[in-house]
Amino acid sequence: RNSYDLIPVSIGDEMGGFLNAIPRVVELELKYYQISSGTKRLVEAAIYFHDLCTTQKQDYFGGSAKILDDMKERDILPCESDINGAIKSDNYELIIQYYPLGWFDLLNRFEFGGPVYFFFYTAIGLTICLIGGSVYGINRLLTKFRHPPPFQGWQLVALVSRPQIEGVILAVIPYMVVVSTIHTLFRHDGVLQFDSLHKNWMGSGSIGDDEEVENAMGRMGSAFLVLGSYITLKGSSSIIIGDETSKNDHVVAKRAHFIWASLCLQAMILCLLE
Repeated sequence: RNSYDLIPVSIGDEMGGFLNAIPRVVELELKYYQISSGTKRLVEAAIYFHDLCTTQKQDYFGGSAKILDDMKERDILPCESDINGAIKSDNYELIIQYYPLGWFDLLNRFEFGGPVYFFFYTAIGLTICLIGGSVYGINRLLTKFRHPPPFQGWQLVALVSRPQIEGVILAVIPYMVVVSTIHTLFRHDGVLQFDSLHKNWMGSGSIGDDEEVENAMGRMGSAFLVLGSYITLKGSSSIIIGDETSKNDHVVAKRAHFIWASLCLQAMILCLLE
């Protein structure tokens, strides 16, 4: 995002990954950001397969009837063959779709610079504040009080914001220390080396560079998952305070609801990020 590095090419899910089938039409879709009249930057690339035909021979040429039936259910017919049952041609038609993305699509893909998003999210925050002020102003104008109370917004901000800011700073410092430690220990070239360990019990043989990087990312992800679960559990006991000796069922139920709500919120945020 927002760079000239190589970009991955995705394959369409609808017609991609079928065994014993080849496409007759291949569509390459390239989306780019028109920076200036003479400068473009690729943003996304995708390949779509159309007009598939199966490479399985007809049953009277010795082909598998089961595979042919499975392909027929997917509306994939056998490829055109010669008198010996071999495929006449494996050529395909290549279609290239090359077009620029609109402003909103580029904004949603974070292709602009930092100042654009700074002003954009600042405008969103100001808009939210304006909506809140409008609601307050309407209620102030339509109130039936002879002497309505004065606006105490700044006093409320000073009262509420300070504990939150101090609490966040005190919580972020040890959290970032632990995150940095995990990243130092379990990254690809970290302090703890697991070059010979596979990611599952069935793994065997030597580990390639790509698999080693994937294993390191999995170890870091598992460590972050444990850290997040521990913080959620500790947060429930710190926020919902109860008598540990009496084992109050109401406190346990409240903590359980808090943990469940936290997990649901994290799942929704993960879906939005992904």
